[in-house]
Parts: sequence; structure tokens; C-alpha cells
Amino acid sequence: IVFASTRDGNSEIYIMNPDGSNQINLTRDKAEDSEPVWSPDGEQVLFVSDRDGPPDLYVMDSDGSRVRRVFGSRDYRSNPSWSPDGGKITYVEGEGSDATIYTATIRGKFVERVIAGFMPSWSPNGREIVFSAISINRSPLGVFNLRSRTKKMLLSNRILH
Repeated sequence: IVFASTRDGNSEIYIMNPDGSNQINLTRDKAEDSEPVWSPDGEQVLFVSDRDGPPDLYVMDSDGSRVRRVFGSRDYRSNPSWSPDGGKITYVEGEGSDATIYTATIRGKFVERVIAGFMPSWSPNGREIVFSAISINRSPLGVFNLRSRTKKMLLSNRILH
């Protein structure tokens, strides 16, 4: 299991066995490290860190070694998710009403704008991305088809409490 915790005074990335044993701090950095996600093959962890400026995406090996920034330029990126085949990632760039979902290869090449929104997650077959749309007082969910470039809105009439 990979998770973030502030037990050491700032947010760090940890791994542990499913029974809670063998908890290991992978990042040990003064920066805020959060939002970790395993690669589909379990060999890498994608996460958000502010170690070089604004929060951005980083990847490291599953033992915490070889930490590197995904993109060459710094920007406010968050909400990372791996594609099922491990070849791409999706993430959010920007904040609030300017939040936009993108896809990219794991080395930060071939970046493609998808749609305005946040909290993207790949479908199991990798053909669609489920996301939360930006809306005042509502939390509509959407499904964006990457091939047809169309969106379908779900739960668009639910009011946040």
C-alpha cells in the first residue's frame, strides 16, 4: 500500500504491507509530498511535491530511489493517475475554475489537453477518463471518451451538502 502521512511533521510518501506492517518512508524530504499512486506494474510511484517550487508531478522507483520530475517546466499539477497499461498519465494543471485535465506520457512528452475538471481517473480499458466537472454548488461527474473526444455527464443534478 502506498500512502501519504504527516506523522513526521510534513507530508511524506510511505509504503506498507496490507496488514499495516513494515511501514517505510520513501521520500524523507522537507517538501510536501502527497497524492501517491502506484504504476500498474508496481515498479514506480507517481506523486505530487512542491520540492522545486509549485506542486508538480514526480515519479520514483518503488523503493524511493531515483526521484525525478515528470515535466521539464514547472507548473501547478496535481491529481495524478496512471493509465491501465502504464504508458500514460492523466493529471490536473491549474487550480479552481482554471483546473484542466491533461494526459501525457510518463516522461512528460506528448501532452494533450482533455477537458476542464479535476480528479481524473482512467477506465479499466484506458479508453475513457472519469472526472469531476467544475460547477458551483454541484459535483457533476463526467466521462470523457478519448477516441471520440466526447463527454457524457453523470450525476449532474446532485447538490453538494
